[in-house]
Amino acid sequence: MHANADQAENLFERLFSYSPRPGRTPLEDYCTEALAWCLLKSPSFRQQFLHRVDSNRTWGEVDVATQYSYRTSGEEEEAEATSDAGRFDLLITSRDSTDVAVVIESKVDADFGYQQLSRYSKSPALRKYTTTTVVTLLKYASKPKGATVHVRWAEVQQMLAGTGTQESAASFLQQFADFLKRRGLYPMKLSPITVDKLGSLECTMCAIVEMKQILEAVATGTEVLGSKRRARFDLGTQEAFHRSWVGYRSVGGAPWFWMGFVFDHKRKETVLWVDMTIEKDRRNLKAELPKEVRAAFKLLPQYLRTGEPSIYVNTGALNEGKNTTFGFVQPMPNPETPDPEEVARWFEETLKGAHEIASLARKQ
Repeated sequence: MHANADQAENLFERLFSYSPRPGRTPLEDYCTEALAWCLLKSPSFRQQFLHRVDSNRTWGEVDVATQYSYRTSGEEEEAEATSDAGRFDLLITSRDSTDVAVVIESKVDADFGYQQLSRYSKSPALRKYTTTTVVTLLKYASKPKGATVHVRWAEVQQMLAGTGTQESAASFLQQFADFLKRRGLYPMKLSPITVDKLGSLECTMCAIVEMKQILEAVATGTEVLGSKRRARFDLGTQEAFHRSWVGYRSVGGAPWFWMGFVFDHKRKETVLWVDMTIEKDRRNLKAELPKEVRAAFKLLPQYLRTGEPSIYVNTGALNEGKNTTFGFVQPMPNPETPDPEEVARWFEETLKGAHEIASLARKQ
């Protein structure tokens, strides 16, 4: 990190800038190690976090281990063959009692290994504990099967940000909270998005700010757009076709991506929209679309106006540069009470599916 970088004084940003990146994403391990440090150094944060895990228990001093190795019976070969088998991301044990253990599986973007959580509960390493709590710490709210307790990184970010300034570690906790926020791991909001609500300037500006924050979080959390710093904010309108939008577009070379919220004023509807453009005529790749994005691909023609020149391969067309543009849309789920996590997840999964097509194009 350069000395004049805007986050140069943030310890967590500095350490992360030196993390090795080729072939892997270190964010999960890094956040887990930072969480362990905060649990050890901050009594107030530790109490908040452990109360969230088990509100019926009074916690004192704890020991915190990360990347804690274990082996389940008869699974030595499997443990060697898979990266998830054979270790706990984080293990918390009480110094006051030998009968309690908290196992935390921390993920940001990755998926769980096959029967990973069930292996934890059967691990011989935990047999000496009377009570074992398996905690999943993830980006989104859905509780995975096999978890005793599910916690979101956004909750951790709030706890860190709300820790008082009296502790010696307070400044570092705030820096970790800032670090998580810059990576989209913080509580997001999304106000009701309907045409009548957007008739008010105040509601419109509030919605734009909230939508921009969600898009920034997605751009930061995925490498598809390059990064938030390389993605360009895009706000505009197309009066002839009764549309306006709030979005982000990638800059630089192909493939080119655009994601955002499109307001269809004629239909009185808000639509989640992703475009991906690859060089040359790649219309044959329509047959290779991942199943996760096929429905969104088929839906797009319904949102094109009669007489509107199509640039989309969805309708068999090429764009003006004779390149191929794939479009994916989804009407805003529950516009009266939208869920920002559900919206962010749709963008992430759709960008991932579009990126798979771009990867196939590079191999042709």
